[in-house]
Amino acid sequence: MSDPILDAIVALDDDFNFFSSRRQPPDEAAIAALEAELERPLDPAHRRFVAACGCAAVLVKDEVWPPPVAYEIRPAWQMIRGIEIFGAAPPGHPLSAVTARDALWDRGADEDLLPVAKRVGAAEYLCTRPDGTLVWWSHDGEAAADGFDAEVLAALATLVADKARIKAEGVQRS
Repeated sequence: MSDPILDAIVALDDDFNFFSSRRQPPDEAAIAALEAELERPLDPAHRRFVAACGCAAVLVKDEVWPPPVAYEIRPAWQMIRGIEIFGAAPPGHPLSAVTARDALWDRGADEDLLPVAKRVGAAEYLCTRPDGTLVWWSHDGEAAADGFDAEVLAALATLVADKARIKAEGVQRS
């Protein structure tokens, strides 16, 4: 099964780490069980990704883009070094949609939000609502989102551009 997000991830260069359950993606029964546990169907594009990959994280390698240290001040764009895409994973796994949902609710988000992705380095979650709309949620509020594929592909494109900028300019610390 082809997936545009997975295709974009596989096309990334060696400056990125990619983690997934791709070797054994969930079968239809496991996806149905996930949807039953979440008490709603997955967004169709998200469901296609989960069927192809399970769940995933894409991070720029530390030697290319060093992670910030405690209390370090950088421009906001330099803090976001990856994206996590939630899906089918064992209970308690950081990429589990159920674990992500519970963590988001613990942050004070509306309980009708289901996180499908998160920017690594920022508390910004791409979420679906029961009516199928997507939003970016943060403590500052919500922002409208395009479709799942469009948002994740845009996040990946931003990571590629920002990684090139880090390599050209270096990390800007205050």
